[in-house]
Amino acid sequence: MYQRAIILNQRHPGSHIALAQAMWAQQRKSLALLVTLRFLFLEPKGARAGLALQLCQHIMRSGVERQSAREINITREPRDTSNNMAEDDFRVVDLALSLAAAWDLGQDKGDKSEAERFLDQLRTFGNVLEEQRPRGQGFFWERLAPYLTGC
Repeated sequence: MYQRAIILNQRHPGSHIALAQAMWAQQRKSLALLVTLRFLFLEPKGARAGLALQLCQHIMRSGVERQSAREINITREPRDTSNNMAEDDFRVVDLALSLAAAWDLGQDKGDKSEAERFLDQLRTFGNVLEEQRPRGQGFFWERLAPYLTGC
């Protein structure tokens, strides 16, 4: 339903944030982040934008936690691997997001602000999207990934 609404009007922010929430509820981490970022491009100010930014930060940190000074755990949801060529397969991107979050947790923050570290993770997301895009197929790869490649 939300995908159809976006196809009909790719500039409708409400359809994007609704689809992002639906993807997050299904634990489709990269898809939720991708759609939330597109929403922020469309509606960069206001109460919904503030909530969307918080959702982005939450998505990027999800499934990654520090257990001790030397141990960081990454938890990933099992996916159906029966069809490796399925549309909108973002498993590689999901893994890269988790690794970027783990890297951030394990690094000395130095002079970098939280915003700079967030941007570093977004760049990683954009770079992996760009690398994987030629292999990707489906709604999210075709309609949304082009907005974020080359971040």
